Amino acid sequence: MLWSSLLQFRAMRVEERPYALYIFIAVLAALLLAASRLTSSWDEGFHWIAAGLINAGKTPYVDFFYQQPPGYAYANAWWMRVFGESWGSSHVFSSLLTTGAVLLTASFVFSRLASFGWGLAGAFTAAVFTALQVTAIQFGTIAQPYALCLFLTVCSFRLAIGVVEGKGIAALASGFCAGAAAASSLLCSPVAPTLLLWLWLYNLAGSRWRKCGLFLAGAIVPGALTLWVARRALNAAWFDIFQYHFSYRQVAPGVTGDAFLGSLQRVAAEWLGSSQDTCLLILAVVGALFVFGGGAFEGRRQAEFRLCAWLAIALSVLAGCAHPTYLQYFIFTLPFLGILAPVGVCAIGLRVWTAGKPGWLAMLVAAFFCLDAARWVYSEYRTGFSSPWSHWEAIGQLANRVTPPGGLVYAHEVIFVGARRLPPSGLENFYAGGLELPSSLADAIHAMPHRQWIEWLKEGRFDTAVISLSEIGGEDLDLVSHLYRNSRKLDDGNGWLTIMFWNRQSH
Repeated sequence: MLWSSLLQFRAMRVEERPYALYIFIAVLAALLLAASRLTSSWDEGFHWIAAGLINAGKTPYVDFFYQQPPGYAYANAWWMRVFGESWGSSHVFSSLLTTGAVLLTASFVFSRLASFGWGLAGAFTAAVFTALQVTAIQFGTIAQPYALCLFLTVCSFRLAIGVVEGKGIAALASGFCAGAAAASSLLCSPVAPTLLLWLWLYNLAGSRWRKCGLFLAGAIVPGALTLWVARRALNAAWFDIFQYHFSYRQVAPGVTGDAFLGSLQRVAAEWLGSSQDTCLLILAVVGALFVFGGGAFEGRRQAEFRLCAWLAIALSVLAGCAHPTYLQYFIFTLPFLGILAPVGVCAIGLRVWTAGKPGWLAMLVAAFFCLDAARWVYSEYRTGFSSPWSHWEAIGQLANRVTPPGGLVYAHEVIFVGARRLPPSGLENFYAGGLELPSSLADAIHAMPHRQWIEWLKEGRFDTAVISLSEIGGEDLDLVSHLYRNSRKLDDGNGWLTIMFWNRQSH
């Protein structure tokens, strides 16, 4: 298949080869890599710690609490083993994966709109819609599963649409990618059943039973690997991956305590308050109407765009069901809206922009779309282009200097990441400590209550303590401060006052 694709590429006319598109996506990759130095999230800490613990020989669920499927943690662990254990390395990994998703999305649009003379223009807008959307910049470049799941989801989609007329072996790879996405984030769970149903309904050649069977076989593999990882602690894995999200997540520390409808209203307000998201949604609806109502595409092509709409809807429904939900949970719809929206631009061009060149309309739409991205860059400029990671890294390095070899440090996960050291058992995940659980269950999932850690602080068990005043104060803080000779107030990069306590003389 690869050889035949290369022969087809060589047979194409020069103007049909999207060299300009590849150059543009390379520029977008550079921009995403640059943005990854500015982006950050408090939740990156436990993901990075999980990968570091895996490289140290530990196993999720068996040895520490990890409220996610294990796919991303293992992928990030492998990456860090090869390219270095730092937050910057993980950000590069995510930026490259997001770029891969952008390339797959844009190349699909190029091939489907070329017959209208809108191949390059549509592909450029698709690349802009998926790479320069603010949520993609902020969450597709950090050490969380978003980028990996974006890439795997688009890979699964691209493989699936090639199966309907082929012999079906690619269905195995499509199923694996869909299963791996779900094994990295449960928010991607709708991808596999949606693609499986589509393969069954729209198969054009060969046995649909064989293709769907291969797809299922591929999708089961990541689930089987997850079971193998958790085989020594199945009850803990069940709690971490499923029960935590159904029953405990909404009361975990640091989680927005919205009611279900209030959570949806907040996200809807954020979506409608963004000119980017509103533009993308309107153009995607226009594109869907053009595809399904105008007879512009033949049956097979129309079915492919129908699949994009199905995937976007299914992923949105599950993201909306999360309690509480956040705008970044809808990031997985971006490639599919990013395919339909350029079709909307094409429809407007064919009906309204008849005298102008496609490229000019594409540039106007892209310029309007990028207004929010420009505002984000301006806001970062006003704050000096500094990421909280620079603060967390400085605090972590200071903690290393004042802590004796083998000494214990109390801190949030991001401080351990900045220090490039692993936390003591029980401090691997901030969210576990805030759960009110029976002692037997807490022990099984390695969740030590925050109150226990505070008691240990007051007993002086730690050589160094990095304490945010958002988590401890009053008499507890006074008791802790009397145990240490040295203290320093620090800026943690999030506007919260942090104090470091230690006894060792620093050099």
